[in-house]
Amino acid sequence: MEKESRQLLFILISAMSVTALVVLMILSAGLFWDRNLRPSTMQEARVFLRSELRFPDEDQIRTVEVYDDKFMEPEIRIRYPNGLRLSVTRLRGPSPYPVLSHQKAVPSTKELRDDRTEKAVYRFVKGDFLYTLHGDVPEQVISDTVLQIFRNE
Repeated sequence: MEKESRQLLFILISAMSVTALVVLMILSAGLFWDRNLRPSTMQEARVFLRSELRFPDEDQIRTVEVYDDKFMEPEIRIRYPNGLRLSVTRLRGPSPYPVLSHQKAVPSTKELRDDRTEKAVYRFVKGDFLYTLHGDVPEQVISDTVLQIFRNE
């Protein structure tokens, strides 16, 4: 009986050691870190989007990051000092979000709000791009930003 419990204990310790080693190898390989997100410049962001898009309040942008993944279109993530975050990515196919490319009037933020998320997130498609706006900012900031995006065309 004692021999069986020792064997069981040995097997358990061996299994835990192998599991710990595998977890350590995965963590050291960086598979859980977002290595595809990196600081960028506006010029590089435009190259990745393959477009000369103008972004709202470009002179006030705090940071620009490019999320580049070989399986997806690049995504540009822009942060403003007021807390607004803007994400822009080129679309590959149809989008479930409102398509506003041919719309003359600027939509209301109520029309753009994505109710599937817990936080206030605003998404819409303009041209070939999906825009996502969010952050702890007043609705007026979102509206002004959407207006600038529409004016830039």
